Amino acid sequence: MPSRHCRKPVPAVELAAATPDDWARWEALADEIRMQVLQRIDIFTETRLRDQLTTKLQPIVDRASAEMVSAINAHVGGLLRAYIAEAIEREIEKWRGPPR
Repeated sequence: MPSRHCRKPVPAVELAAATPDDWARWEALADEIRMQVLQRIDIFTETRLRDQLTTKLQPIVDRASAEMVSAINAHVGGLLRAYIAEAIEREIEKWRGPPR
């Protein structure tokens, strides 16, 4: 059984004898194949791009998240210390009695 890659080329005379309906079918088939190829390229590109972006960006996102959590903790810690210090100062003023 001969391989499909070893087929003999179709002589131009046979191609020229094709009817307009044959050409229309070939054009429709070619369009269908083009669309399938483009869809597969699109799916492959989207999937690979998403995978690569995830791989490349994940360490950046992790580091940024850690830095953001650290900054929020520092800010909240500063606010809490200031609030507690003000509360302690108010209590000390109460213990000292009314101002004279």
